[in-house]
Amino acid sequence: MCWEHIHTLVIEKCITIYRVIELRVSLPATTVSRIIDEKIGTGLFQYFIKVVPTVYSDDRGEQLFTNQFTYTERFRPLTVPSATPGAAPVQNNAVLPGIFFVYDLSPFVVEVTRTRVPLLHFLTRVLAITGGVFSVLGVLDSAIFRIQCLLTTKQ
Repeated sequence: MCWEHIHTLVIEKCITIYRVIELRVSLPATTVSRIIDEKIGTGLFQYFIKVVPTVYSDDRGEQLFTNQFTYTERFRPLTVPSATPGAAPVQNNAVLPGIFFVYDLSPFVVEVTRTRVPLLHFLTRVLAITGGVFSVLGVLDSAIFRIQCLLTTKQ
């Protein structure tokens, strides 16, 4: 690369390779490596990372403090000025090459709590379902019996 001025960038040949060894927000991540295609060239790589603090709690009171995250990537290719002799150099959205990580840290905490239903609540729900099934079957039995009685009396 040849730098004349910060706004005038002349590129002879540029291959961009970068490797993110470790990006740790909550749990260890795998290694990410990216090699840019020579046809596309280099450009501006932007990664927008949104981090939300999270607390997992179980019914024994143990807590795990960690983070949830999402990311979006954006690539803006570097456009080269016109290289034809005599033509005025035209730059279309020329950007400087680079890699940027933009973090958005949430001020809110997500709390995930695991609780178990007590045994008496479970038994109450089972008995309520059983009672509902018996009452619906009783209504259906009564309706079928009346329809059967009406049909037998007409004959």
